[in-house]
Amino acid sequence: MKKWLLNILQCIQDIYQILKEIKALYNQFTIVTAHLQTIIRLIENYNQLAEEREKTVDIDQHQIKLLDIGQVMKILNISESTYYRWVENGELQPRKKGKRHYYYLFDLQDQIAKCKLKGRL
Repeated sequence: MKKWLLNILQCIQDIYQILKEIKALYNQFTIVTAHLQTIIRLIENYNQLAEEREKTVDIDQHQIKLLDIGQVMKILNISESTYYRWVENGELQPRKKGKRHYYYLFDLQDQIAKCKLKGRL
């Protein structure tokens, strides 16, 4: 009987050691999981920043292109007479190259906003 109790005691001690090892592994797993979640958040933030940067670059490249009078009238949905009236009144300020008028898209932002308010765009 005593041998049987010793065997049971040994089994209980073995189970206790196994549980301690499981707890240690669980703690390590929890730490690794926390690190992985941090890495995932960093990757998501990086991807968002990259997408925003791509949008900004696309806008910047589009705004660098010079627009002529016809393109400006089409963008603003205005007639030629309205265009020249706005230039005369100072509502549009062209960049002149010789006698020709040119604009960057960012030059038109105020007029685009006004046209949207008036329902032209």
